[in-house]
Amino acid sequence: MDIETIQKEYLPETMRDMSTEEILLFVAGKKKDRQKTTKEFEELTEKRNTFVAEKQSNDSVNMLDNAIIQAIRKQAVTKGFVF
Repeated sequence: MDIETIQKEYLPETMRDMSTEEILLFVAGKKKDRQKTTKEFEELTEKRNTFVAEKQSNDSVNMLDNAIIQAIRKQAVTKGFVF
């Protein structure tokens, strides 16, 4: 997209008084900020996924599905089923 063809009224209020060079620098700065934020988000997502996986493996004994399975097994053994 050619920045010179964009009409000034379509730009945000803060950018209307900028020269073409200033607009290009402004957009480049915003792009860099967005890339940095995206990278931070991806790193935090990875840390979160690792944390959740560790918690799930550590707490697997206390999870609801495990409790249900244990209760069913206990009842099945009293009825004569063997696992």
